[in-house]
Amino acid sequence: MTLSKSHIVFLLFLSFYCPHLYCTETEIQALLAWRSSLNYPDCLNQVWSYNISNNPCQWQEIKCNEAGSITNLTITPLSMGDCSINGTLNKFNFSSFPNLTMLDIRSNANIHGEIPNDIGTLRNLQVLNLKTNNLTGAIPDTISKLSKLTYLDLTGNHLTGSIPSALVNLSNLYYLGLSDNNLTGEIPTSLENLLNLEQLDFSYNYLTGTIPRAIGHLTKLTELYLMNNELIGQIPLEIKNMTALQYVDFSYNKLQWEVPATIAQLPQLSILHLNNNQLNGSITPYLGNNSYLREIDLSNNNFIGVVPPSLCKGSQLGHLRASNNNFNRLLSLTLKNCTSLIELNLGTNNIRSDISQTFSVLPNLEYVDLSQNHFYGKLPTLNSTLKQLDFFSLEENEIYGEIPPGFADMSLLEYLLLGNNSLTGDVPKEMANSTGMRVLILSNNNFSSLPLIQAPNLESLHLSNNKLVGRFPLLQQNWASLITIDIGENKMSGEIPSWIGSSFPVLQVLRLQSNQFNGFVTGCWVYFGVLFWKVSLRFAIFHYIDKVQDEMMKWCGRYPH
Repeated sequence: MTLSKSHIVFLLFLSFYCPHLYCTETEIQALLAWRSSLNYPDCLNQVWSYNISNNPCQWQEIKCNEAGSITNLTITPLSMGDCSINGTLNKFNFSSFPNLTMLDIRSNANIHGEIPNDIGTLRNLQVLNLKTNNLTGAIPDTISKLSKLTYLDLTGNHLTGSIPSALVNLSNLYYLGLSDNNLTGEIPTSLENLLNLEQLDFSYNYLTGTIPRAIGHLTKLTELYLMNNELIGQIPLEIKNMTALQYVDFSYNKLQWEVPATIAQLPQLSILHLNNNQLNGSITPYLGNNSYLREIDLSNNNFIGVVPPSLCKGSQLGHLRASNNNFNRLLSLTLKNCTSLIELNLGTNNIRSDISQTFSVLPNLEYVDLSQNHFYGKLPTLNSTLKQLDFFSLEENEIYGEIPPGFADMSLLEYLLLGNNSLTGDVPKEMANSTGMRVLILSNNNFSSLPLIQAPNLESLHLSNNKLVGRFPLLQQNWASLITIDIGENKMSGEIPSWIGSSFPVLQVLRLQSNQFNGFVTGCWVYFGVLFWKVSLRFAIFHYIDKVQDEMMKWCGRYPH
């Protein structure tokens, strides 16, 4: 290799300031050669610079042993002042760093190409972090020669091919991260020999086949992430042997059959995600015996039967998601011990239960979705039991009767969805005037009257298909937040207020059809308002609305010209 004049001066400088006690000439030459191969080597001047120190071993991102040989090398945008280098690892002479124990070249989006085979010459390497680069190709088998490796992270690249079976030689590994790549093939059964493994992440790939039964040998594993692959078959019974497991995520696969009851025998289990699979059967009632269980996601499967009443027996459960299944019962005792529950999502099931007997005092509950079920009965008052509630949906159920006073008198409630039920009577004043309310959906009920609506932060108001009578709803003027008003399919009449076209600066949808209004809206709506409530005209030109939307909004003052 021919060195430039600047490199020769640099090496002479090193020979004076960097005797063997501090660094080796071979390592420095290797660093300089790799820097020269990069498209933007100036980035490394912020890391490898004598403005920092006369001794390269004291530079911020380089550490040396007592003999002056480099042991730690870190090259990340954070360490280089958000400057990302551009190039490959092909010119990185790994064999020049015999004492390197940590190599951290992560989060450089412009580091591309394959991982060189001679990376296997780093026989003392313990930590290899190449995540979130733009690396391609297969994982080289030579990585298996790094027998001292304890931490391997190749997450967030574009690696292809299968997971090398030779990784079995990395018996000291406690972390193995290969997620967010394009890996294919099956999970090698040889991984059972990685007995020191504590965290395993193969998520967001294209892995196929089943979860190997041999995975049960990884008894030190605390975190297991296999989500977003194409795995099939059943969850192996041997999972019961992995007693250190705390986090399990098998979501977004094609797993089938029942969840083994042995999963309830994991004493440390804290988070269990099984959502978006093809699992069926009932849920073991013993799952809730775990005192550490904080989060369960069973959504989008084919589970049947009763939502286990013991799920909150351990009293730490904060998130329960089981929507889009075929559960048919929710016992009144199920939520009794769920005092730590923050999120409850049982939407789109076949649950038939009395809504008035469903809730107990749940002081931490913020999100409730029970939509598209068969809950029946009258609404209970929630303001005394669910004081932290932010989102509440009972859409498409069989709720009847009037909304009780104080039902939604909660300052934190932002989303209230009660559409498609059989509710009657008046819309309560405290609901229409709530300071926190952003979305109020009461469509497809039997409400007969409205109070003055002046919720200051309301964005979306849906009152269609009720039995509302009288004049245009009493809405406060100059409403800066309102985007949608839908009062179609009612029995309202009278003049449309002249200020409706100018008082709602961000209004995008105004739906008034199938009422008995007369008059017209001034302002922008003189030109376009008829499209929103004249059915025949709207259908006639609906195909054209998308093309003229931008121009319409300019006329309305929605967008600057």
